[in-house]
Amino acid sequence: MRTWNLGLNDPLMLTLCADARICPVDYLNDHIWQLSFSGNEPEALTLSTTFGLRVRAMRLFPRFLHKDKVFSAPADFFQPPRVTRLFPNDIEVRFSPFRGLDVSAEFRVFNSQTIGGRFTFHNPSILSENFTFEWCGLLTPLKDGEGMRVVQFGIHPVLQGKADGLAPVCFITGGLRAGSGPYPCLTDQVSLSPGGMRQIVWALVSLPEASQSYETARQVCARSWEADLARIQLTHRSECLEITTGNPEWDAVFNLSQRLAASLFFPPSAHLPRSSFVLARQPDHGFSLRGDGSDYNSLWNGVTALDCWYLSRLVLPGMAERLAGLVENFLSTADSRGQLDWKPGLAGQRSRRMAQPLLAHLAWEIYQVQPDLKWLSKVYPGLLAFFRAWFSARHDRDQDGFPEWEHPYQSGLEFSPLFDVTFPASQGVEPTLVETPALPAMLFGEAASLLKMAAVLGEENDKEWLEARQKHLADLIEGLWNEEEGIYTHRDAHTHAVSRAEVLLTFDGRGEYPLQRSLTPPARLRLQLETQTELTRRIHIRLKGRDAFGNPLEEEITPQQVSWLHGSGRYTGQAVFSFIDTVEVLNLHPGDRGRLATIDFFDEDISLLLPLWAGIPTMDHARRLVNETMRSRYLQPYGLVSHPLRGQQTASGQNPPVLLPWNVLIGEGLIRYGYLSEAVHLFDGWMKAIIQSLKKEHAFRAAYHPISGQGMGEKNVLIGAAPLGFFLRLLGVRLLSDFRIILTHLNPFSFPVTVQYRRITLTFLADGTRITLPDGQVIVYQGNSPQEILFSPPNP
Repeated sequence: MRTWNLGLNDPLMLTLCADARICPVDYLNDHIWQLSFSGNEPEALTLSTTFGLRVRAMRLFPRFLHKDKVFSAPADFFQPPRVTRLFPNDIEVRFSPFRGLDVSAEFRVFNSQTIGGRFTFHNPSILSENFTFEWCGLLTPLKDGEGMRVVQFGIHPVLQGKADGLAPVCFITGGLRAGSGPYPCLTDQVSLSPGGMRQIVWALVSLPEASQSYETARQVCARSWEADLARIQLTHRSECLEITTGNPEWDAVFNLSQRLAASLFFPPSAHLPRSSFVLARQPDHGFSLRGDGSDYNSLWNGVTALDCWYLSRLVLPGMAERLAGLVENFLSTADSRGQLDWKPGLAGQRSRRMAQPLLAHLAWEIYQVQPDLKWLSKVYPGLLAFFRAWFSARHDRDQDGFPEWEHPYQSGLEFSPLFDVTFPASQGVEPTLVETPALPAMLFGEAASLLKMAAVLGEENDKEWLEARQKHLADLIEGLWNEEEGIYTHRDAHTHAVSRAEVLLTFDGRGEYPLQRSLTPPARLRLQLETQTELTRRIHIRLKGRDAFGNPLEEEITPQQVSWLHGSGRYTGQAVFSFIDTVEVLNLHPGDRGRLATIDFFDEDISLLLPLWAGIPTMDHARRLVNETMRSRYLQPYGLVSHPLRGQQTASGQNPPVLLPWNVLIGEGLIRYGYLSEAVHLFDGWMKAIIQSLKKEHAFRAAYHPISGQGMGEKNVLIGAAPLGFFLRLLGVRLLSDFRIILTHLNPFSFPVTVQYRRITLTFLADGTRITLPDGQVIVYQGNSPQEILFSPPNP
């Protein structure tokens, strides 16, 4: 097991939480902790939480008194803290507060309401050392409650507090007594002879009753510390990759990314049959005031298929069984028409929208790692029904074989300038009125995966229909290619026209505005309103003109039809006009302004590159997408932006972010089409941004600034972690499992890489890849062509 040596200026992520793979986890009452080296009051090596915003702060920290000096702030230590062990629920930190004392501080979460630790003091000198150790606790309630204080439980002094239905009690071994320092603490005089050692174990339990907390804390302190550690290490070895690149920062990022992913899982619930996960676990998360989880925010109220797909890029192959459970969770939400919910949650949260079509793709990848025919035959019918459901009249409204999204969130790219309603420059178009290449590209990939499943399962009756659908989807996407722009475009869902924006009218008052404007091609109109306050308005507008056949056409825009956000209102017209005669503004609040325009279907976002991932473009189209479009409009120092930079945004600093899930999708397309060096360059930019964030903030971020690399959005969110699976693909690993490896090319990096997966070791060199199998056999891959290596899995 690798020993780390990470300091304050290294990449770090020091959140601690219960690990569902090892111990009980409570989705409704989950206490998540943060270890920090600086920025605390007082300055100390501090373990803190808010119990899910039930208190202002709960803090635990050590102090050392030696020769009339107090050593508390890590910046003042003789040897500053170094993190030597990192797991989701376990961290070890080593430091020397003063010369002559080495300290190992271990912190471990035993379940959602219990955290504990062990201090090991060692005297490395040839002189005896005497010092005072204080274990301090500070609790700051939000309203009613009591701060931490020392009380007696029988013969044992403990730290106890009370706040918002919790009675935290900290029990500590070693006969410590109440301290007299400036903070509530338990203290002891420690004497160490030369080479001497002493250990102190503590536990803090936060249950509703103090007596319960005390008894549980005593039991935790009596546990076998080493046995628990062995179980944690065994779980890590069986499910995680050990990656060594020669660059300690990269190695740390890969470890921290897997640590983050593993920490997000929760056990099955009454509403989902298999384990699921949340998108982040931070000290402010984990408490449901309603007691049923229905009040959780978007980070805890369910996961999407795109979330699951990105998770697979962090946890395959080791956690294939958990990913299989996620597919089953989606299938458990199926209705009579085969529709699967977009974001099923552990508390029964449902969105009533369709899931992104990525589940068959994910299921096939899982099957490649663990080829369980019984499981594949179990999930195949539901995945096929889900695929068919996308082509029903509810989702493909004009029945042309080209479905539409129902909501911007459903697309996984809600801040696309075409759909976004938060920026004034965005259009805020209703998604049901747009056909966009991303959805059929995903469906094309689903068809490919379903065809592979059908072949394995002998489902010949489905083959012809799936092949026809797949070909039709490819033809539709290729029909969206715009030669002038060198990219695929959106189009109107009903007219199939592709037009640029044309502002027809701006207005700031009531009245009738004669336009007498022809629209070629015929188009629907887009209304945008800007107010001086954030209040909604009772706007009323009547449009008069003619349809494509010259017939009179009229459309009324009423207050109920306008969507409002932060003082900006938007409406996408349902009628398609070939000629606009007049616009009658019947009601408009003084000072408000409005604008009528056609939709700009050339308003780009990164999803227009998704056909690369699906393998649809011709080689010539792929070349233009990569060498012209991507390079000139999307590629920035830290990755691909979510949509091309605009002068207005760049000047205001509001640059579109680098979103890793979409970057990885496009990156996989680059590898598919042979643009390996471009994919390596892309990955290098992501890693620089991630490392910068982990060093400065000790956190992953939901997105990264394209020019500065600065982290943006929520902290320690799944989608901000480094995609190990993509790194393996760059190294030439198409598949890695207990019995099968597929390699496609040699290591494109300038440094060797070693990957340890269970009892398999792969060493990637510039001139060959060395595979050491569990039985000791060594195979060398020379990279002349793709190669499949089959071997017997080791005995359990």
